[in-house]
Amino acid sequence: MKVLVTDVLHPEGLAFLQSRGVTVLDRSGDDPSVWMEDLPNVEGWIVRGGTRIRREHLERARRLKAIVRAGIGLDNIDLEAASQHGVLVMNTPEATAVSVAEHALALMLAVARRVVEGTEGLRKGLWNKKQLLGLELAGKRLGILGYGRIGATLAKRALAMDMDVVGYRRTPQHLPYGQWVSLEELLTTSDVISIHLPGGEETRHFVNAERIRKMKPGVMLINTARGTVLDTEALLEALEEGQVSGAGLDVFEPEPPPSDHPLLQHPRVVLTPHIAAQTTEAQRRAALQAAEKLLQALEDTGDVLG
Repeated sequence: MKVLVTDVLHPEGLAFLQSRGVTVLDRSGDDPSVWMEDLPNVEGWIVRGGTRIRREHLERARRLKAIVRAGIGLDNIDLEAASQHGVLVMNTPEATAVSVAEHALALMLAVARRVVEGTEGLRKGLWNKKQLLGLELAGKRLGILGYGRIGATLAKRALAMDMDVVGYRRTPQHLPYGQWVSLEELLTTSDVISIHLPGGEETRHFVNAERIRKMKPGVMLINTARGTVLDTEALLEALEEGQVSGAGLDVFEPEPPPSDHPLLQHPRVVLTPHIAAQTTEAQRRAALQAAEKLLQALEDTGDVLG
């Protein structure tokens, strides 16, 4: 059995597949023109966020039974085409939850305590202590927009910091940490809003100018989900007006952002290059879970291992 890997996968994931007798075609870092030649001969395919699986790929991969995204988002895979070709698509949502939640919290703290401004000032020889008045997160209301595994993991940690936590997802339900509120209440009462919505056309610019205007004046926005969920122009306008006091962004539209993007130079925005899930622990878990899920799926469809 052959499995194609087109994004960098933790070595333990590759080793696990090989230990089960799988022929691993590791094409991570290769141009698509290289691995296109492999598609007709593979039963499984593991990707991360760097590979875009389109209809033409699935039409070529005639033996393909299953795709696993080592991570959460599936917006880089044509799900409709996969379904039409009978290809099972899975992800590993549990693997990166802790890392992404910790990164969201790190961005909150960096914005609230003006960490980047302080660092840059010191490097320029400034001791601007009195100008860097920050905020405590304790006692503030954190609104988690898109409360799933990552949201629950973040909520647990925020409660330990004495934050008041509320969350919104479409279906009202009891939340393991914090309480469910309507979208309207989350927008109008939260001091900090952390975005954890999936990407895709359905959520494109979900956080737009209209919704930002409903937010509490001086709100802090954190986005570790997808850049398309947040309207950049609306955010910039809100930052200039003071409606948004600061933002922490790990994702952008597009990625990477152009060098002249106005957010890159904004003094009240903390930026990282889509690294929320980039920890050793998360990448190891994602690779192993992806390998395990793929093998199980192929076993279930009758493929013989070894």
